[in-house]
Amino acid sequence: MQISCPKCNTIYKIDSSDFIEKERNVKCSVCENIWKAKLIENSLEEPKLENKKLLKNSKPNYMFTKTIVILTIFFLILVTLLLSKNELESLSPVWLSIFNLINQLIPI
Repeated sequence: MQISCPKCNTIYKIDSSDFIEKERNVKCSVCENIWKAKLIENSLEEPKLENKKLLKNSKPNYMFTKTIVILTIFFLILVTLLLSKNELESLSPVWLSIFNLINQLIPI
């Protein structure tokens, strides 16, 4: 059985046996929204939002997108450093220490 967060629409697969009572507070692990899910005749029904404007005005969660962008930038910087290793080492001995550290962390 599935429920979805009314704020960010993340879908969760759950077991109906987890519902000891007919109604249970659940928390979204993505946006940390808390809402009540109801168990009705072996099916879950999410409460409807009384104010539909609240749903329209809610901002989507860009946490995943931000993480991907940051990791991509980090990867590009690392690749650029490794490609220009010889030039940077000739500029300063500090770069030699930095590249030794990188080689210890990420053996290539």
